[in-house]
Amino acid sequence: MKKLTFQSVAVAAFAFSILGSSCGNDTDNTGNTDSTAGDTVATEMVMTEDMIGVPSPSDMFEFMKTLGPKTGDGNLLNPIDNEKKYGTKKSQALNLGIYSADLLYASTFDVKDKVLGYFGTCMRLGTTLQVATGLNDKDKERISRNAGNADSLIMVGNDLYLSTFNNLNENGRGTELSLMLAGGWVESVYLSCAMVKDFEKDKEMANKIADQKHSLDNCIEFMTKNESNEDVASVLVQMKELKALFDAVGSTKVEAPKQEGKRMKIGGGEKKEITKDQFEAIRKKVEEVRKSFVEGN
Repeated sequence: MKKLTFQSVAVAAFAFSILGSSCGNDTDNTGNTDSTAGDTVATEMVMTEDMIGVPSPSDMFEFMKTLGPKTGDGNLLNPIDNEKKYGTKKSQALNLGIYSADLLYASTFDVKDKVLGYFGTCMRLGTTLQVATGLNDKDKERISRNAGNADSLIMVGNDLYLSTFNNLNENGRGTELSLMLAGGWVESVYLSCAMVKDFEKDKEMANKIADQKHSLDNCIEFMTKNESNEDVASVLVQMKELKALFDAVGSTKVEAPKQEGKRMKIGGGEKKEITKDQFEAIRKKVEEVRKSFVEGN
């Protein structure tokens, strides 16, 4: 299976390149290979200059998985039962972003008993917000058949998120999209912070979290275009409070490797160096903001 990739420059938030190849592991109830398994949601993203880049939850989680735990903690996720208390457009959009990140976390970190529930929750919230997901009954059946196939589940989860983004963007619904982006970003960082158990041992993961300053800047930039909406404006205040903490994290200059003979060496730039106190301040604030989102405030 080709891996979904995130285009991190000025493109669509949470945008993914859609694969055209088969997962190769899907079988029907008779044990036969499903040759159409890889055709999930043939959605194309239309890129425009006003779109921004925010790393996908799955990209963040997969990187963290290379450094830390290989399995996840389902107790960290926003309980599915909370869905019933999201009666406003604000809470629905924020938590569609949160539940989408939870779905990808469960898929990436092998929390198999949570995947189907979060998939269904995302579908229902998408329907409530009148966002067509682009997934048909066959796609849903394939989810059930492949509950143990992480690659397939991540792919469908990404396709679901992309389809949601497309529909919000193409229908000029910047308010809902802003809130969805904020919810997904906060949940991704919240879950990533939870993986840092020992700051000194897990400092590389902590520095990766500090690097999310750039995606936070992009998210805020997009939200600012929709801040005339009261709901977006209130969330934007919280995101800017987070930005102040991320901005305080210093960076060290990384010198480019010296030239050796005729071989060109590429390197240099800046590397984030977060302190324990800075990390704990970010963790605490992210938890506070996330709590307000999941409580529907």
